[in-house]
Amino acid sequence: MDELVRTTPSLYSMYEKSFNDICSSRKTDADHCRRVLFSAALAYRPLLETELVAIIDLPPEVDLTILIDKVLYLYLELDVDESRSVSMVRFVHVFAREFILGKLGANDHSMLMKDCLDVLANAFDCKHYKQQRANPVDKSKPYGLCGDRVDQTPLCNDQPRCRN
Repeated sequence: MDELVRTTPSLYSMYEKSFNDICSSRKTDADHCRRVLFSAALAYRPLLETELVAIIDLPPEVDLTILIDKVLYLYLELDVDESRSVSMVRFVHVFAREFILGKLGANDHSMLMKDCLDVLANAFDCKHYKQQRANPVDKSKPYGLCGDRVDQTPLCNDQPRCRN
């Protein structure tokens, strides 16, 4: 870290150099790191370690604690609450979060929102959503947008919903 501080004249350039180093590492490692950073940045609150692992579907062989302590330490920290036996993933500085939010692209947003929907669908055992994910949407069918029309995409209880 001392070398990083010496070679980068500003906080922004320090984050930029570190982020570029992460992105230039092995593809799978870089993907895990980017997804951890982007998920944490998009969340409105610090995430439980278990929530973050579920959202990004981190493989069991990848230890989030080691990833944060060894690679993402300039951005994230694990705040351990021993009284509740939980760990919260949070940014070390508000500028670190702002920097990562600036790196997010439209594809990153879409990917993370899909991941969050997958977690919710699995948690609530939403069979219809899982079928839709397996079968692409037929864009030739009418889709209710507003008013008293019925949206023909059923919710998890397989009942059409009214959209007003």
